[in-house]
Amino acid sequence: MGPRRLSRIHWPAAAAVGALTLAGLSWSETAKAENTIGVDVSFNNTLSDEGEKGAGLDLYFGPRMDLGLLALTTELSGGFHDFGGDLDPTVYRGMAGGRLGLFTIIRPSIFAHIGVG
Repeated sequence: MGPRRLSRIHWPAAAAVGALTLAGLSWSETAKAENTIGVDVSFNNTLSDEGEKGAGLDLYFGPRMDLGLLALTTELSGGFHDFGGDLDPTVYRGMAGGRLGLFTIIRPSIFAHIGVG
C-alpha cells in the first residue's frame, strides 16, 4: 500500500474523529453531562505447548448525557494488543464513536465505532 492510498484512508478517519470530538465537547457544555473513563485489560494464552502469551490495553474517554431513560455517550479510545507467538504481532488502534443506552440500572446499549489500527 503506497503513501497515496494510506493518506486517503487517514483523512476520513481524522475528520470523523474531529467531528465527534467537537460534538462531545459541545454537548458537555450545553447539557448535563458527566465525563466517563474506562479501561479494558486483556490477557491471552494459547493452548499450544510453547505457552505463547499476549496482553492488551484500551483506554476510553467521553462525555455521557443522561436524557431520562436514554444515555448518549461519545467515546474516544486508544489501545494496543500484543498477541505473542513466533511473529509477535502488535496492534495499535485509535477509535471514535458513540453509544446509545436504554434504561438506568441494566442498560442495554447500541454502539458504533470507526477507527484506524
